[in-house]
Amino acid sequence: DDVILLEDLNAEIAPFAGGGKVRMTGRVDTNAPSQEDATLDIHADGVEFTSHLRTALTALLRDDGNLYDRFAPTGRTDVSVQVRPRSTAPSVWSVEVRPKAATMQWAGFPYQLHQLEGSVLVRSDGASFELRGKHGDGALSMHGRLPIDDEHEVEGIGFEAVVQLENLAIDDELRSAVAVIAKEIDAPWQKSEARGRLGGQVKVWRPHGKDPLFHDVRIDLDGVDLRLPAAPWRAKDLHGQMFAQGSGADTRIDFDALRGRLEHGNG
Repeated sequence: DDVILLEDLNAEIAPFAGGGKVRMTGRVDTNAPSQEDATLDIHADGVEFTSHLRTALTALLRDDGNLYDRFAPTGRTDVSVQVRPRSTAPSVWSVEVRPKAATMQWAGFPYQLHQLEGSVLVRSDGASFELRGKHGDGALSMHGRLPIDDEHEVEGIGFEAVVQLENLAIDDELRSAVAVIAKEIDAPWQKSEARGRLGGQVKVWRPHGKDPLFHDVRIDLDGVDLRLPAAPWRAKDLHGQMFAQGSGADTRIDFDALRGRLEHGNG
């Protein structure tokens, strides 16, 4: 009947390609037209993030490795690939990557995360992600959606990400990551010489590839020290919230219920 059946095929991935195990089930109808001929489920367990995995994912996504490079992962992961007839599913293919205590630094918020867990699900119409990791004594989680790349953006599928910050140290690494999203905050942040810890939420979105990047930032200050514009006065042990909303030069920065101590820098 010209139908190839694949039942629980198992194999070991060569160590030089990242190791791990892969299994496959499905069927291929050689008489069916293109994109209607295959139903496949491929699962790889404990695969290392290497150039070999990048090459395999690039061949499927056809994005020149753009998405892989934006997440810059290291460590190990599970990978699931599904192929379905176009008439039965919204996407002919999908690939899900589930990091296992991996490390990542997403280009949209370049702040390195360790012990990374979660999922990145990619289909022909874009990618969705839900990830959580640690940075020092703090933690960060993020979820959202994004096109595979600018050239393959699907109408109505823009970029959106929501990042939750938990007990993060205020330092230059965090400042540089926030500046990618809201660069208007960078100059006053540097001048303030802020130190301490913070939490909060950062939401960024771009409805379409040509649109400006919008952001809505809430920062919860937790025992923060900073230099005030009226030198040599400093604010000490600040608690409260800071908000930044808008896009580009139209960004508005507000403060709410800030409390702390005022000290003279020469004191």
